[in-house]
Amino acid sequence: MNKTIICLILLVTAVNVYGQKERTRIALRAGVHVPLIDYVNLPADFSKPDVQASVYGGFQVNLPVGEKLSIAPEAVLCFYEAQSYSTSLRSIQHDGILQALVPVLFRYRLGKVSVFAGPQAQFLLSAKGSWLKETPDDPDYSHYLEQGANITSKSYSVFGISGVIGAEWVFKYRFGIDARYQLGFSDFRGKNPEGVLTKSSEKIRADAFQAGLFFRFGKKPRKAN
Repeated sequence: MNKTIICLILLVTAVNVYGQKERTRIALRAGVHVPLIDYVNLPADFSKPDVQASVYGGFQVNLPVGEKLSIAPEAVLCFYEAQSYSTSLRSIQHDGILQALVPVLFRYRLGKVSVFAGPQAQFLLSAKGSWLKETPDDPDYSHYLEQGANITSKSYSVFGISGVIGAEWVFKYRFGIDARYQLGFSDFRGKNPEGVLTKSSEKIRADAFQAGLFFRFGKKPRKAN
């Protein structure tokens, strides 16, 4: 614990000292979020889950700690939907998921191109599910569609850890494009799953791909990107 505190103090000191030469800059980020979610060991009668691409938006703070090295914490929001069918039961599950992604990236600049990597925390803000549910008291129609059920802390885990790796290219001082891959380390499946899709899987792995634009605020330094 003492070593961790000392390292944090040294890091903050380095940021403050170098920040006198290089300005801290805030960026807005937006683009396409492509979830690559794997529902592990689903029964053979289930179709492969269809997870739709969506958009993301948020901000980044770039904190210089050296001439080319910086630390870039971020906070972005993304919403996406997943659905699957069971051919034998004529059942369907459709889930809508809203997440906050908070990566802390170590960014190394090589002229107009930068590479970055770091850990990422994932917070589930809300999840709503719709599925066909069994009704034993109705022999003629044994399933009904339950819509808009709150499954935030049931079907999906409210917190997870992943790793991020990617690159960016600045085509103007303030504008650029970036792309990154998110590798999930935590099980995204909740402890009390509801619905045929999450109940039938043993584990849920949440990888993702992002690509988009960013705009950085701040005055142009003498040695700009």
